[in-house]
Formats: sequence, C-alpha cells, structure tokens
Amino acid sequence: MPSLLQLAVLALAAAGVVRAQFSQDNPQYFPNSCKTPGQIAIIFTDGPSTFTASLISNLNGATPTKNINLFPVTRFLNDVTVSAPLKNAATAGAFVGMRWTTTVNLTTLTEAQITKQLSDDCSLIGTVTGKVPKYIYLSRGDVTQQTYTIVKNQGYTPIGYNLDSQDYLLNNTDADTCLSSIRGSYDKVLSAANPASSSFIALERDLLQCTADSITAVIGLIQSYNFTLVDLPTCLGDANPYRTSCTAGAVAATSSASRASTAAASSTRSAAAATTAAAATTARAAATNTAAAGAPNAAMPLSYSVFNTIAAVAVVGAAFARL
Repeated sequence: MPSLLQLAVLALAAAGVVRAQFSQDNPQYFPNSCKTPGQIAIIFTDGPSTFTASLISNLNGATPTKNINLFPVTRFLNDVTVSAPLKNAATAGAFVGMRWTTTVNLTTLTEAQITKQLSDDCSLIGTVTGKVPKYIYLSRGDVTQQTYTIVKNQGYTPIGYNLDSQDYLLNNTDADTCLSSIRGSYDKVLSAANPASSSFIALERDLLQCTADSITAVIGLIQSYNFTLVDLPTCLGDANPYRTSCTAGAVAATSSASRASTAAASSTRSAAAATTAAAATTARAAATNTAAAGAPNAAMPLSYSVFNTIAAVAVVGAAFARL
C-alpha cells in the first residue's frame, strides 16, 4: 500500500508534466497574471489608431498614463495620424510592447522570416517611441511551440491574459451598449475574484472607439472591487522591461537596485528552503507541503486548471493500481 507521501509526490509529478505542456493558457509560457495579488494590468493591442489619443485624454487623472500598456501593430505606423498618438503616449509614460503583425500568420514563416519580421517591427517601434520593446503579444491560435521558441530566442517575452474585455465584438455599437458590455466582461470575472489571492492581465484593443470611451468606467469598476491598476512591468515584477537593441537576446542591463533586490530574494529563498527542510521532519508534514505545492494556480484559466488536476489524479490512480 503506497503511503500518503508517495501519493502526494506522484500527484506533484503528474501536475508538473501537464503544466509543462505548451499552451497559450499556460502561464509558464505566457505570463497571464500579476505576481502580486490585487493587481490588474490592462494591455491594449491592435492599435495604434486615432482612438489611442482618445484613450489617453479620456483618463482625466483616473490613473497615471504609465498604467496604459500599448502593444502596437507596426503596419499602422507609416500613417502619422496614428503613429503620432503612440509617440505622444510613450512620451507621456505609457508602457510600450509589440504586437505581432496581424497580416502574417506566425506559423507559416521560416525561422529567418520570423527573425527579420521581429527585427523590423522592433526597430520601427523604437524609432517612433524611443523605446525598444521586450514584451510581445502573439495572435491567439497562431503559435506553435517551435515558433514560440524562435521568438523567445530573439529575446522577447510573449505575454498572455486571463481577462478578455471582448471589446472586439463592440465595434460600431452605441455608447450605452459598449459601456454595458465591457463592464459586464469585467464584472463577471472580478465579482468572483478575491483581491487577496487573485490578479489579472486584461486584454483590450485601442483600435476601437468603444475601448477609448469606456476607459474611465473600467478603471472605476476595477477600483470598486478593491483591485489596483498597474503598469505591466510592476505587474510582472520586471525592473528591466525594455531591450537595449533589437538584436537577438538584447535586454536592458540590470541596475544596482535590481541586483540588490535579486540578492535579497535569493537570501529569502534560502531561508525559506531551510524552514521547509525543518518542517519536513515527519511524513505527514512533507505530504502536506507537497500537496500544497502541486495545487493549480488560482489565476490560471479555469479550463486549464481543471485539466491539470484531472490529469494528475489519473496518473496517481494508475500508480496506485500498480503498487
């Protein structure tokens, strides 16, 4: 008969295998929530557009411009009427990432073609904004593990989300329908969430007037649920969120403060490891700690968490039958 500790270890191993599977819902590959509970970052993709300027002006002090995270599509940047709003937003402090071009399916390209597209897009964004993007939004469903690896090897961090405003469904709708629908998307998720244990990366699109017109209402709703709107670097705990150049692997040099923080974190982890070792003096304590470590991430999309848990239980059951 297997012990409780053996079963717990098998469950953890099974969960680890499932969590390692490539998926755009897997936060190991696509970070989709903030590191600190109670935080929300909103990423705006598919722009810039003339509505990007409206998005910034409509803030009206509701939140600092730095909490606006823009992931522009470069094919729009040759039009000064839309590149200017992006430049102005970046100058005002908005965070700038990069959105993979919407006209090309990533999976149809060779490695050389992907590398060139990334470099060209990165350079154009850098020219317009003065910021060299590190974070990239890849079209959902257009990514394989192979193409993901190519993008990562070029020094980019693909970003995910766990709250979709679904504003793309609201183009050309009236103002009341727009506001009600976007509020409904946030309400559905935040009303079921606990700011003491949950965090989010929300997806919106600054290509739409509806998105720009609803921004202050969205911020108010977020605050009403006791969540805090933050910029993406704060959300992910990244002290170096830009690259130094668009060449492969180029990232910002680590600051002295960041190195000190890393050293402190390392010391904390060492202390935590010592505490864990001491706590594992009995099989029951070890089993409890192991089971807790294998629990699904609460911020992970529900379907992925459920799949993770079912797979883990199935593996444990099979192992039990063999013992």
